[in-house]
Amino acid sequence: MSDSLPDWRTVSEDDLIRAFKAEVALPAQAQPKRNCAVFELAYRALALRHDLPFAVFDKQYRRLLTKWLYSSPQAQIAIARMDNGIEDLITNMYMCVFRSWKNTTAEDFYDQFDGQPSKIFSYLQIACSRVIISIARKPAIDMLALDDEIAMTSYTPDEWLINRTNALQRISQLLTPQERTILRLYLYGYTKDEIAAQIDRRVSHVRQKLKRILLLLQNDADLRELLTD
Repeated sequence: MSDSLPDWRTVSEDDLIRAFKAEVALPAQAQPKRNCAVFELAYRALALRHDLPFAVFDKQYRRLLTKWLYSSPQAQIAIARMDNGIEDLITNMYMCVFRSWKNTTAEDFYDQFDGQPSKIFSYLQIACSRVIISIARKPAIDMLALDDEIAMTSYTPDEWLINRTNALQRISQLLTPQERTILRLYLYGYTKDEIAAQIDRRVSHVRQKLKRILLLLQNDADLRELLTD
């Protein structure tokens, strides 16, 4: 579809950025929907990874991405688990996009999104969602470097490893196989509805089991001793 490619592909970077800023300054209803400077700048920023177009693109749309992410409950879990919060989350999203669009030609990029910036931004939201799911469903304990976790205790590394192993063994002794499955899924960030679907039980059953599990673990003196410095 090279004949339909926007004329912006031959424009210099400086002229393209000026045109981009003029387009986004227009009222939403007046902004062009296809074959526009916004689309070409997104291509140079996200597929070609040119520094200046990316800086301009990111400055313009990071605020919109941030607002969208803060409206997502699941995103809050992922944000809380990142060292630099939402900044790390957006950076991870960009890395996914860069890998997906690496070496993409202008023709392929145009065909994929039909020259429409709105489709690119929808793709960015999908990429963000994938990052959020992968982080939100990762156990919290895996998000903490082992050296940091050891440093938070008064144990030597060998003592820490023994205690951690003993604590996991104690949890296994206290819980039934189904309860261990529910706890594992819960720690991976699954919702109660999702856990119920996984184990083919009612949500009320999962809710009752989680309440019992948490009370059991909180009140077990042996487990509490293993987890206390």
